[in-house]
Amino acid sequence: MYNSLSGNLPEEKKKHMTDRVGDIDERISVLSKTDEKLDFINDFNKRLAIFNASVNELEGWLTEARKRVDNIISPDSSFSPEDRVTKTMEFQEDLRKKIEFLAAQENTKEDIFPKPDEKIPSDAKKYIAHLDGLHKTIYAMDEEVKNECAKFSEDVKFWAEFHTGIKEFGPWIKSAETRKCKGLRKPSTLVEACELLGDSKVKKIIIYTVFI
Repeated sequence: MYNSLSGNLPEEKKKHMTDRVGDIDERISVLSKTDEKLDFINDFNKRLAIFNASVNELEGWLTEARKRVDNIISPDSSFSPEDRVTKTMEFQEDLRKKIEFLAAQENTKEDIFPKPDEKIPSDAKKYIAHLDGLHKTIYAMDEEVKNECAKFSEDVKFWAEFHTGIKEFGPWIKSAETRKCKGLRKPSTLVEACELLGDSKVKKIIIYTVFI
């Protein structure tokens, strides 16, 4: 359009128009740069809001997680060893997911905040310190649960073996209780007496194996 207009102007007017066009182009470039800066600020604010909400969500979960860990360390009296290990495994799975979530927030922190060798504003330092505190807390909790689990894992193993034995010999124990109530039959021959003695010895060995 400028070329079309300038082609119809006298020579003395062309220079003035060229100067005016240069001024307009300069102003337009300033507006474009301003729009870019505003878009950057808007994008940063959105990402910061999401980051802050995520960190607060993690902090809220840690409050409830602390109660779950305390319940694992000092379980309710109604908890069996099996209940305890189940709760521990469930918590460790939840904790693993939160550690992955934490790693994602660490990556976001690297993207939106200045690098360690750059000048960091005081507001940014608060966000970074908040995330670092959560990082230390969640990994300390992970180590605490692993150590506690190691303490009672052997007990759980023995408990499971005991219950396996009970299930395996349960029917026989019930039958033995019935026979005990009836008492020993009186043998009429030497052979019956030997069979009765042998059967009693076998039952004694089985009882010893299960309960001792």
